[in-house]
Amino acid sequence: MDQLVALFRVLIFGPFLVLAFLAGTFVFWKKGSEEYYDQSALLDAVILSAFWGLVGARLGFVLAHFPDFGLDIFRWFSLFAYPGYVGMAGILGGLLSLIVSARRKKWNVYETIDFAAVGLSVSLVFIQIGMFLNGSGFGNPTTLPFGMSFPGVFDKRHPVQLYAAVLYIALFITLWKLESIYRTFLWYRSNKRTAQPGFLLSCFLIGYGVIGVVLAFFQPSFVKIDGIHVEGILRGLIAVAGGIFLYTRSGHTLFVFKKKNSSLHAS
Repeated sequence: MDQLVALFRVLIFGPFLVLAFLAGTFVFWKKGSEEYYDQSALLDAVILSAFWGLVGARLGFVLAHFPDFGLDIFRWFSLFAYPGYVGMAGILGGLLSLIVSARRKKWNVYETIDFAAVGLSVSLVFIQIGMFLNGSGFGNPTTLPFGMSFPGVFDKRHPVQLYAAVLYIALFITLWKLESIYRTFLWYRSNKRTAQPGFLLSCFLIGYGVIGVVLAFFQPSFVKIDGIHVEGILRGLIAVAGGIFLYTRSGHTLFVFKKKNSSLHAS
């Protein structure tokens, strides 16, 4: 019976995973085509990135729950009996694959990842809706009027998936609009003729991190260490990394590196 329920949940989630892939691929392809990238090469890169993203998401879940999986490879890949993914690990796997593809095709790596950041933001919307409909990823118990019932629990929970979907829609709209105007930001250009790519990736990391920190107050973490919400901390670190990346891509140098360079010149 449990396996039938798991199969049913996977079958519900599957179409939304396809929609997430198609929506993200279209945005990535559109942005790349506008910059005259080879269209077939763009599709090849995004398909490979999606594959490694899924592999990374699954391996992340296995590592996060290693005591339950151990070295049983069958369990690792048994998506019906032991379903589960870790989104951050999937994003990391997909981005690493895309970086490798961009280097091989001699594309501008930062520009390529900027395209992917916009596409990924819309993909996350469909993924969250799919999770809501298949009853996974729900939040903490709540007595608020908008609390909802989900399979496998008897108390009402925060519909965190819907919160996340709305926030990712806002992130996508923001990135879409920024893509056409960020090159005019004088503070980002830092007195240079052209703005460096990487702006959209930085904003995505900041938005993705902040959204995760906000949602951490309403949902359990996939891993807890001594009661610490690990996912919330990781998402906070991602937001900080995005801010640092934005600062450095704008042409500025971090204070710590300035100090080191000054010491080298002095010696």
